Amino acid sequence: ATLLSSEGKDAIKNIQLRNNIVPDSIVLRYNGKYFMRSSAVLYTFKLLGGGWSLLFVGIIIPVFIRDHIYDFVARRRYKWFGKRNECMVPTQDLLDRFL
Repeated sequence: ATLLSSEGKDAIKNIQLRNNIVPDSIVLRYNGKYFMRSSAVLYTFKLLGGGWSLLFVGIIIPVFIRDHIYDFVARRRYKWFGKRNECMVPTQDLLDRFL
């Protein structure tokens, strides 16, 4: 869900109460816990399964280092992977996977 949706707003409230910060990036809610930035990405890899789950080993790297790497990639993602001028029109199957 987007951070502007009702689910996203609930997540922001919970994170603010627990951590006294406002999330501005990816947030993952898993087993009742909220993960942000690099932790959210690593847990997403774990949940994807297969070869992706092997990347979860990165969780052993201290958060402050992982988050610097996350920020480094985030700042350069359009340069490396490109940016489209149009939005993707999702199929119903893809829409069913989001809140």
